[in-house]
Amino acid sequence: MKLTSIFFSCLLAGLLVGCGAAEPDYGPLGTLSGKVTFNGAPLTEGTIILDREGGGSGAAPMQADGTFLVTDRIGGIPVGTYKVGFEAAQEEVAGTPDSPPQMKANLILPEKYYNTAESGLTVEIKEGPNTLEFEVIP
Repeated sequence: MKLTSIFFSCLLAGLLVGCGAAEPDYGPLGTLSGKVTFNGAPLTEGTIILDREGGGSGAAPMQADGTFLVTDRIGGIPVGTYKVGFEAAQEEVAGTPDSPPQMKANLILPEKYYNTAESGLTVEIKEGPNTLEFEVIP
């Protein structure tokens, strides 16, 4: 009787594990690496943001030399056309006895670049590695 209970417990556990949701099919994936400059100098703060037409996105922090690498936990981002924008770096502003510290956006670029729909920047991600340099113009 005990052996039968163990057998059915193992069988049930195996069925439950095998019936999990399948990983979605993202199709072909690519990565994007590159460098962003503004007024001829590397953009060293903030995050580059990609919004794919039809849904999907990617992002990566800017490095001290202005470079970035956009990938994802699945090993890349789906191929397609992406609108490009930036998220400003955040800095903490000291509080007062009456209010706690606040986070304030450090806006380095012209405001339109913080909105992917208004920046005018796009990139076509193809399968595999992609490289692109952006010169952000004031």
